[in-house]
Amino acid sequence: MTSVADQGPIGRRGWAAWNRVRVARWLPLLTVFAAAIGLRLVVVANTDVSWLITLSEKVLDGQRLYADLVELNPPASIILYLPLVALARVLALRPEGVVDAGVFLAIGASLALAGHILRQARQLDNLDAMRLAGLAAAVLAILPAQTFGEREHIAVILLLPLFALWTSRLAGAKQGILAVLAAGLGAGLTLTIKPQFALGLAPALIVLVVRAGSWRLLFAPENWIAGTLAAIYGASVFLFYPAFISDIAPMVVATYVPVRHSLFVMLVQCPVLLLAAVQLRLAASWRPGLLGSPAMIMLAAAAGGFFVVFVLQGKGWPYHSYPVLAFVHILLAVALSGRAPPGPRRRVDMAVLLFGMTALACATFYWLNLASSVTMLNEPIRRLVANPRLLVISSDISVGHPLVRQVGGTWVSRIGSLWVTAGVLTRTEREVLDANTAKTLAAYAERDRATLEEDIRQNRPDIIVIDRVAFDWEAWARADPGLAEQLAAYRTAVSLERYVILQRR
Repeated sequence: MTSVADQGPIGRRGWAAWNRVRVARWLPLLTVFAAAIGLRLVVVANTDVSWLITLSEKVLDGQRLYADLVELNPPASIILYLPLVALARVLALRPEGVVDAGVFLAIGASLALAGHILRQARQLDNLDAMRLAGLAAAVLAILPAQTFGEREHIAVILLLPLFALWTSRLAGAKQGILAVLAAGLGAGLTLTIKPQFALGLAPALIVLVVRAGSWRLLFAPENWIAGTLAAIYGASVFLFYPAFISDIAPMVVATYVPVRHSLFVMLVQCPVLLLAAVQLRLAASWRPGLLGSPAMIMLAAAAGGFFVVFVLQGKGWPYHSYPVLAFVHILLAVALSGRAPPGPRRRVDMAVLLFGMTALACATFYWLNLASSVTMLNEPIRRLVANPRLLVISSDISVGHPLVRQVGGTWVSRIGSLWVTAGVLTRTEREVLDANTAKTLAAYAERDRATLEEDIRQNRPDIIVIDRVAFDWEAWARADPGLAEQLAAYRTAVSLERYVILQRR
């Protein structure tokens, strides 16, 4: 049989033209990923991801989680990164690059699976699928900014196949085993990362059941898979990490959970959400009936559910709001990828919507990139000691991480920050505590202080960074006889922007 390319000049021209069309269709999506990869070289590494990579390395070195290492998050937060950190060791590569590569691969797989599910349900018939893929890729790969690789970011990636499947069920379509497995496993992994994300899924599931008019969808196979995976994980925590249940969890409940903003502050904490609501209204005006489509109903329910999670967590940190903003942006991406009704104002309305979405994306990127950075300490520390053994006296985990990795150092403390002591100090200042609670909190604070003192005495760090920004941790440390004795072995090498760098004499 003669191939198209061998059928003479006309055939070759037609083949070349067809290839150009294919390249042109894929170029926007490829450009998004290229820009996202370049962005990873510019944006400062995420604090939590850096700390969890460090914890993963220590676990691989044989240290025991919740015994040799104190961490407030359940084990899934570390296990999530552990395989990629192990792979980085095998390949002799930096873990940060391997983790980023893993996230990019997950984004590609999630978009491909969600697209397949929606195509099977004919939910892409009235949309420009490649435009939607490019915009969704930008939401997942570029928009996160410094939130890239965070658990909230990974959760959104994992959940896209589930919401695509529920959208197809809402449209009355049936799906194969691949779609069910992808959706169920993604949802199950999400629930292991942060169990509170179940509250984010609940409104979407309720919408599915009510709109489809079938309570049996509560027990759809993907829900059984997700629930089973979450239950197995929960049982394994009790079995393999009993110290987390008996020791860490009560401490988190006493010192971390109560430290939160008021409901009023949480509702106004993220002004980007207000702009997002305005944009959704513009999208609905541009395409009448848009918000009545299955995809829009499902995504809107997801955004609403994760907004509840954001408010209930009470911290107001930008990365906690990423799922809300991501689903809102995907909603707008669907709007921009559809066909507007004919009329003389079509181009004007399209331009207004595009301009508004661009403004929203820029504001969101800025918001998600709001994070503490102490990169100005890198060079002074490098000049003092090469590859230092280092710890930090601060309640702000972003002071030590990714600092220790950026200077090629080794973290020599069992804790990532003095979050326990900070929680005790905050509750003591804000609340009138009963005797039992005060005694419990004092015991937690003393253990935190003793851990720090022991880490300095036994591990003899070359460099100690002390934070004096929001609270004078140097005065706190020097007021304690045990810590003051340990700090006597250090000299003040650098004072910079309310940070003190101590070097061992």
